[in-house]
Amino acid sequence: MQTEIIKRAHDKGHFAVAKTEQIITLDYYFAKLTSKVQNVLANCVHCILVNRKRGKQEGFLNPIPKGELVAIKRTQFGTGLKLRPKFYGPYGIKTVKPHDRYEVEKVGQHEGPHLTSTAVDFMKRFAYNILIFFRCGQLIFRMDDCEVEGAIASPLSISPERAMSRTGERERRRKEHQNSTESVGTAREADAHRQSSNNS
Repeated sequence: MQTEIIKRAHDKGHFAVAKTEQIITLDYYFAKLTSKVQNVLANCVHCILVNRKRGKQEGFLNPIPKGELVAIKRTQFGTGLKLRPKFYGPYGIKTVKPHDRYEVEKVGQHEGPHLTSTAVDFMKRFAYNILIFFRCGQLIFRMDDCEVEGAIASPLSISPERAMSRTGERERRRKEHQNSTESVGTAREADAHRQSSNNS
């Protein structure tokens, strides 16, 4: 019976707790009136629908899918680490755990743990730049990122270490030069042999 009286008083204008209490105390007395009015107002469907949040609502969760490449944040700092990269990477997502947690595994050779568990707050999608250009008829590529050290194995026939190092380029040119001089030498020997056979 008390809840019905409180509902009628509240339905006169869907007032807040203080105004609804004031209307009820004009005619009735209930023990613990404030807590009963708060309970009825918390369950009023009309008030819940009208007082919903305005503006930008919460979005749906978009967990990072398994197998995606991410970079994880460096969480241990000490002396001499200020100039080091802020993120380790790339890491591949191995397992998606509840509460925005992920088990990640190292991809390639770089600094950082081989297998670790991390939260989404300490991760970002791994973005890397691949610069591809042609030189002397051969495809050369370089991979770099301003915040993450390391390289992903390339589907191309050139290893990332060789493509990124200048010594690898010099070594390739030296071998090409040796091959060309050897072929010139064998051609001269063949001409000399032909001339000697023609003279005899």
